Amino acid sequence: MSITAEDIVFEIIVPACSILNACNLSAVTLLAATCAQETNMGSALVQDGLEFWKNGGVRKGGLGIFQMEEPTHDDIWKNFIAFKPSLRNQLKSYYPTIDASIMIYDMQYAAIMARLQYYRVSEAIPEASDLNGLANYYLDHYNTANGAATRDEFIANYNHYAATAVTTYATYKGTYP
Repeated sequence: MSITAEDIVFEIIVPACSILNACNLSAVTLLAATCAQETNMGSALVQDGLEFWKNGGVRKGGLGIFQMEEPTHDDIWKNFIAFKPSLRNQLKSYYPTIDASIMIYDMQYAAIMARLQYYRVSEAIPEASDLNGLANYYLDHYNTANGAATRDEFIANYNHYAATAVTTYATYKGTYP
């Protein structure tokens, strides 16, 4: 048995966005597309895999189903959450110990951190139906400057791995948080 794209959208992404009071179809679509791009919708939990052990426990890649790197995680805490006491207190009530490695085993925490990476951007998320806009937003605000992702690959991965789950969510979002 495996985790489905619907599981990730309905049981991980939507609740994570809801905890942050930042849940809308555009955000859900962007996060599902990010997960599809980064890990083919959850097929990997660490980017560096066995290299971590070969490097003496030093992580060099992304963590969790959104493949966020540890410095990005730490920057969100240091330069965004730290200046939002209500948000900091809310997250600390769920996660009293803060460590980037939590993203490996807690998919909801990984989704929260991915959502916050986008949430701290002043530019609004494009409409859910604007896949080119979402791809450009991802490339500008999530993928690193050295990242290999392309707009076409992002859209193809979204369509292959996440589109059906997001469409299902869009159908039920009036009755689902």
